[in-house]
Amino acid sequence: MRMTRPRARYRRFELMTVGEIFASWERAARTALRPGHRYAPEIFAPRGRTVRAYKQAIRQRMRDTAHPFNAADFRKSNRVARDVGRICSIMAAATPTKVVTLDVFQRAADLAKLHAACPAPTAGSGRWCDRG
Repeated sequence: MRMTRPRARYRRFELMTVGEIFASWERAARTALRPGHRYAPEIFAPRGRTVRAYKQAIRQRMRDTAHPFNAADFRKSNRVARDVGRICSIMAAATPTKVVTLDVFQRAADLAKLHAACPAPTAGSGRWCDRG
C-alpha cells in the first residue's frame, strides 16, 4: 500500500497560517497510521494540551526567525509528521485496542528530533521539528 503525501496546495508557503501548518502535520500523521489504528482523542483535541503546544511552537518559530516557512520546511516537517505516525502505528499494533496513547505519541515525537529531516536548528528546518 502506497502512502499518500500531504498535498502542497499552497504556492506561497510563507503565507500559511499556524492552523494550516498544524493541519498539514496532523493530516500527515493520521494518514501514516495503518487501517484499524487510531489516535487517542486527546492527542489531536483542538483545545488540548498537545495541539496548543505545537501551535505555540509554530507561532514562536514564526516570530523568532527571519527565515519564513517555505516549501522545503513544508516537505521536511510533513515527512517528520508522517514518520511519527508510522512509529505510532508500529506501537499501536502491539496493543489490543490498536490505539496510540498520548504517552506513545509524545515518545515518538521526541524521537523525531533525531530525524534526518530535522537538522540542527542552525542548519535550517530543525526548528520546525520541535514542540518548544
